[in-house]
Amino acid sequence: MTKKVEIDSRNVQKGDIFVAIPCSNFDRNVEEAIRNGASIIVSENNSIGDLHTTDARLIASKLAAFCYNGNNEQRINNCVAVTGTNGKSSVVHFLGEIWKHNNINSACLGTNGMYINGIKNNTSTNLTTPDCVTLHKIISSLSREHNIEYFAFEASSHALAQKRLHSVSLKVAAFTNLGSDHLDYHETKEEYFLAKQKIFTEIGADYSVFSKDDPYVFNTLFSLSHKNITTFGYSSFNDIYPINIQNLNNMDLFDLNIKGEIYKNIFIKMFGKFQILNVLCACSIALSLGLKISDVVNVLDKLTPLEGRMEHVTSYNGADIYVDYAHTIEGFRNLLLTVKYICRGRLITVFGCGGDRDKSKRSVFGEIAGEIANINIITDDNPRSEDPGYIRKEIIKNCKNVEEIADRKEAIKHAISLLENGDIMVVIGKGHETTQIYKKKILSHNDKEFVLDSIPNSTG
Repeated sequence: MTKKVEIDSRNVQKGDIFVAIPCSNFDRNVEEAIRNGASIIVSENNSIGDLHTTDARLIASKLAAFCYNGNNEQRINNCVAVTGTNGKSSVVHFLGEIWKHNNINSACLGTNGMYINGIKNNTSTNLTTPDCVTLHKIISSLSREHNIEYFAFEASSHALAQKRLHSVSLKVAAFTNLGSDHLDYHETKEEYFLAKQKIFTEIGADYSVFSKDDPYVFNTLFSLSHKNITTFGYSSFNDIYPINIQNLNNMDLFDLNIKGEIYKNIFIKMFGKFQILNVLCACSIALSLGLKISDVVNVLDKLTPLEGRMEHVTSYNGADIYVDYAHTIEGFRNLLLTVKYICRGRLITVFGCGGDRDKSKRSVFGEIAGEIANINIITDDNPRSEDPGYIRKEIIKNCKNVEEIADRKEAIKHAISLLENGDIMVVIGKGHETTQIYKKKILSHNDKEFVLDSIPNSTG
């Protein structure tokens, strides 16, 4: 008797369907699935398996949807997927907080993990967007075990290209912005954008959310999804946009124009144009799902930044210390410009670049930091299989005001020792992460905890 569908041969049990995804370990995976008792093997290779297809990933997605949700009457009808280069995690987080403060039974999944009604859950995935089988298992579990009515998750470009969410029924598809990322996988920015567009061209949703601020992105997405659209951004051509923005003690106050109606004195406990955009995107999604404007606007002052995203860690010697996850060119630049704007003293950065990832952005990061920050301490950030010294060298070659300290903890300590009244220090790249990867070694490391441990009597 068939039990379930799997794409990981290690998880196969007797009676399961195994969909063999093309990869370098294809033959080994099929052999393992058979040993573990798979009743049916689905494959793109006509000489291997019981059933054959031209698209194993799509078949896996469809089978997973049927297997884990097909007969479930409690299936979540209000699923939201958020894609884009920057802001996905924060948008999903803010949307979850809007739901939580309106007593809506909801869950959110992304880079920072799973949150159910605002509480961190032990559900663990190693990917921004889980594989199709795991994703449908999660949706089924949330519905059956937690009675979840609303579910939001991040949709990475890898996930869209690999059809991980192609059989999820979406109520809202949201697109934050377009930059450059994962060019080690997609090769060109055009291919990267095409992967992102699949959320509209191949999956689809009842409602769409994106911005008019970038005409190229808007015109492209509008041609793909031209009904039930809500737009957000800084341009007054958007359905939702802020006016009269003021920064008050590193928090933002503004008025909000929602389709011609002005809502005064919106206060959020964070700062920066990119954070406002993330909040507006979350508002747009909530309104698309039918929440009242008053129910959305009235809880915005309760929103808190996502862990590791422009997170204020502590103050020391009259200076403020933040950690942030920025790892794209646009995100990195926006972060530094935002912090520089409010900085009364010197801006001090601690950052590196990941190994086995897009190498083209390393020198760009160095150049951006050199132009904006006063002191840049280049260190390691998950070198993985690459030579850490070579990665640092690539960053430094275009960077000004630079020091090199390989050990990330020592780099953080040194930066703290330099702080004076009015300075701002930002430790960039790892955010919420709790490990540092050197080749096959995974070491314990958390930027926020190490900052706090390095400062006596911190006020974080």
